Amino acid sequence: MSDEAAFLAALKANPADDTARLIYADWLDEHDEPAKAEYLRCVVTLAQREWDLATAPEAAPLLNLAAPLPEEWRASAGARFALVLSGYTDKLHTIKWLREITGDGLGEAKEASERLPHTVLACVPYESAVEARSRVGRPACVNTFIAPSVSGPIPIDATYDLVVRCSTYATHATRRTAARQEALRDARAALTQFLAAARKVPEAEAEPLAILEQDVPLASGLTLDEARTRRVSLNQLIPPYEPNRGWSMWIHRRHGHTPTNPE
Repeated sequence: MSDEAAFLAALKANPADDTARLIYADWLDEHDEPAKAEYLRCVVTLAQREWDLATAPEAAPLLNLAAPLPEEWRASAGARFALVLSGYTDKLHTIKWLREITGDGLGEAKEASERLPHTVLACVPYESAVEARSRVGRPACVNTFIAPSVSGPIPIDATYDLVVRCSTYATHATRRTAARQEALRDARAALTQFLAAARKVPEAEAEPLAILEQDVPLASGLTLDEARTRRVSLNQLIPPYEPNRGWSMWIHRRHGHTPTNPE
């Protein structure tokens, strides 16, 4: 492996490693690539700022430096930033934009819009985050910000578990002990029915697994695509809306909790 290939491999493994990025910049200077070296130093400088980087004074010089450089190289060496959805006033427009940017299905985009803040793009060059942000079309109805990425891409050989959680809420109607107990029984019965349908087992087998306020396993050892597909199909089994009850379905990366939203 060449020295440059080693630098790029290190940055792919850990896009937040700015020390490696600066050493690579010095190496590029020594090998007559001053434009690339300056680009990397601008990436590091911008990544040290806090909050929304879209308005940082270092942004314009970085965009100017990026324009003539090879896109493939920037995607490897400059993948330091994340585009985050923080809110919106038009849900349908937001879901449409999410699908356009990520290629996700309708169910995935809808769920992403309901779990904010949501990382739309992770570990991408700054200019890629800016371009995706510009495609919103109606900036006033979609709130986003650009921030430094703090972790590398998920390994392609990782496996995932799909879990569901059913929660109850202590509203005015359920503060009384008897009413709350009834709400808990109803929620547990609903969770039991859901688990039986999702796991395709009798309710008697699902009932011991139906624990409220906890993540309950639905499937294990899946690829990310399998987990996403299963989640979309099982979303259709979630019971109708109840004001005192909430449902959530998560994809966990094995050996560490990694919800899909930050992807």
